[in-house]
Amino acid sequence: MRIMARKDRPAVGIDYGTTSALAAVASRGGSPVVVSVPQKPDGPVLDRLPSYLYFPRAGRAVVGEVARKLYPFKPHKVIRSVKRDLARTWTVGKTTYGAADLVRFVLREIVAAARAHAGATVREAVLTVPSTFGQEERRIMIEAARSAGHGLDATLLDEPLAAFLAYLEEAGKGLCQPPPARRGRVLVVDMGGGTTDISVLDVDPAGRGACTARVRGVHSDTRLGGDDFDTAIAGHLAAAGMDESPPGSGPLTEDARRWAGGRLLVAAEEAKIALAGPAGTVHVGVTGLPGGIDLATDLDGPTLAEIVDALVGRLREAIRHGLEISSSAASDVDVVVLAGGMAFLGPVAEAAGEAVGRRPVRLASPMTAVVRGACLHHMGIVGDAPSVLVEPLRPVLTESLGLKLAGGGYLPLVEAGTELPARRIATGCLLTPHTGCASIRVPLYGGDGGRASGRRLLATLTLKGRAGIPGGQPVGLEVTADTNKMVHVRAFLEGRSEGGSLEVLGL
Repeated sequence: MRIMARKDRPAVGIDYGTTSALAAVASRGGSPVVVSVPQKPDGPVLDRLPSYLYFPRAGRAVVGEVARKLYPFKPHKVIRSVKRDLARTWTVGKTTYGAADLVRFVLREIVAAARAHAGATVREAVLTVPSTFGQEERRIMIEAARSAGHGLDATLLDEPLAAFLAYLEEAGKGLCQPPPARRGRVLVVDMGGGTTDISVLDVDPAGRGACTARVRGVHSDTRLGGDDFDTAIAGHLAAAGMDESPPGSGPLTEDARRWAGGRLLVAAEEAKIALAGPAGTVHVGVTGLPGGIDLATDLDGPTLAEIVDALVGRLREAIRHGLEISSSAASDVDVVVLAGGMAFLGPVAEAAGEAVGRRPVRLASPMTAVVRGACLHHMGIVGDAPSVLVEPLRPVLTESLGLKLAGGGYLPLVEAGTELPARRIATGCLLTPHTGCASIRVPLYGGDGGRASGRRLLATLTLKGRAGIPGGQPVGLEVTADTNKMVHVRAFLEGRSEGGSLEVLGL
């Protein structure tokens, strides 16, 4: 992470979400303000940009509300939920797009809105990501930010930590339940459109309304969010539509299925939002579906709870796993904080409270919590820390890093939960073949904690020497993990000052 002088540059936070993207800006000494984003072309000005991309022709993307409204009618030309599959590519017509390209299209609009609001060039920002994003996903986000305009230098921050900072800000303003007056433990449950993030932190009062905070653990389920609830509700609606389907209507074509699916997803999202509010029962009507079907049905709270029961069960499991990673029991938690757009949904709030036996605190503005927290974190980085936090949060490594050795052994290099940035040197962990070699292949594994069952191959490092690697030599490794959780490895031949460095390929 590069810390630069603040001067008159604004602090900027960016939340690139699965379903929408937001930016927040704070001038020196001010509070984060969520900026308005014009919806192009000639659309309304909203406080968030839908993460939908419509491609009227190759290489030209229309991002935002217009693309979202076109999705039910032209789903073959609209790309959505990119954040959930950053490792894949998308094809529209004859043009294929990588994830970095698509993220860049969205971030370009967000950065332009932040720049217009601040009246200054935006060159640095804090960009939020799910806590369990791996090396490739983080690299894609950094690359997309850099190409979004003016070489944006992005510092990544785990989304549940950003939500925690927003909680401290709201608590300091008396908008929600304050942190414990003594040392306490806070559980943050942040469920957005595509991911669910859990963080557990210890909070210590530091006088005059400020505090210090230490991260105990983070966890995320990148396949659990509002999108999944929409899909479940849409499936229920589709089943109701099948009951009304005329006999002998026959199977639908691929285009008809895609078109009908888009219409049902939009109806499902609207019903979910309505049931998250005061409405006890919602009437859902979708006309003109394939086969001449006009769907009309009612949804109420108990029916919704039944539809999403399996998803709520996954939320409970995510909370349980987050507590386990942080070595916390449910009884250790003093405050449960709800953030994200799904915080309004009854089954989500009930599950979060039941998981620890405490009534959760829902933030006054849960949908903007992550982006405001990102802006607050940027304020701390550039020396304009918010009064509620004495020093910036230090993120922790989500999963351990280590080597799988011959014979099935495992050598941990950096443990999960290590505060970042971190640097570790391991000596005597490898020995070159006695006959010498041109290269050595070393598997690098990651996992949550020390459980062998949770380890997975992150990368295979290839160590090379300029003139080959001599035989029978011990090899050491230097591993560094920066605040973006990007891992860097250096290999060296021990005891050799000349020509002892080895080239590392694979990360």
